[in-house]
Amino acid sequence: MISAAQQLAITQISQPKAPDFEDGDLRQAAEQFESLFMHMMLKSMRQASRSLSEGNYFSSFETETYEDMMDEKLSVQMTASRSLGIADLLMNQFSPRTNTPNYELKMGGIATKQAGFIDEKEFVSALLPRAEPFADSLGVNPKFLVAQAALETGWGQHIMFDSKGKNSHNLFGIKANADWNGPTVAVDSLEVRQGVASQEKSIFKVYDSYEQSLKDYARLILDNNRYREVPNSRRIEEFGSALQQAGYATDPEYSEKLSRVMGNPSLKNDRYTLGAM
Repeated sequence: MISAAQQLAITQISQPKAPDFEDGDLRQAAEQFESLFMHMMLKSMRQASRSLSEGNYFSSFETETYEDMMDEKLSVQMTASRSLGIADLLMNQFSPRTNTPNYELKMGGIATKQAGFIDEKEFVSALLPRAEPFADSLGVNPKFLVAQAALETGWGQHIMFDSKGKNSHNLFGIKANADWNGPTVAVDSLEVRQGVASQEKSIFKVYDSYEQSLKDYARLILDNNRYREVPNSRRIEEFGSALQQAGYATDPEYSEKLSRVMGNPSLKNDRYTLGAM
């Protein structure tokens, strides 16, 4: 149920800029909106988790009530810590005192900067040729790799940079393990564990180039037995489902989101068609 404060937040945020709209009121409305968004996301993931655990002895009305209360508290705490940055973006967009909106997001104190891709079309044009040899080794459409990179990096707009401003070139959100001897970057990432979202400090690999990132991704898929269903996927739905079932990402909607990205007009290319190699 949406509270009166949350409803007010939606109403205020949806209104156009007004010269008499004080920044304090806008900040409060923006934070309420971010809290509502976060709570709805947690609730959706919780419901998905519950549907998979029907008949569980420990599942009850009381348990669900306490879980909902915890999710609401978590959403408020995450908003207060400005961990998502949605409220800040809304302030930049709607504040009458803002001249040029700044959409630079910060993750774990490390700024994510634009990596030189003007738009989605340029992202595809730059990466599709690079993805071809590695897609061939996996037996999949190279557009699948570009689509996954787009999902992981927001079409290249949120590729991770280290504290010195070096581009990580990490297209697939691959974390560093004990075998990795190269440079790394530490970032707070949102992970979903048993239907509950929480922030975790993760260590990600830093590559010298996008080609190195693609090569390491292909190696990860081919050398790890848990991804054995991913190679030779003929359709994006098969590709995404195999990745999700193998635990590539904790997002329960990862496969669905990947399919939606694949439908972007920038990925429509006569040279490659879905299911045809």
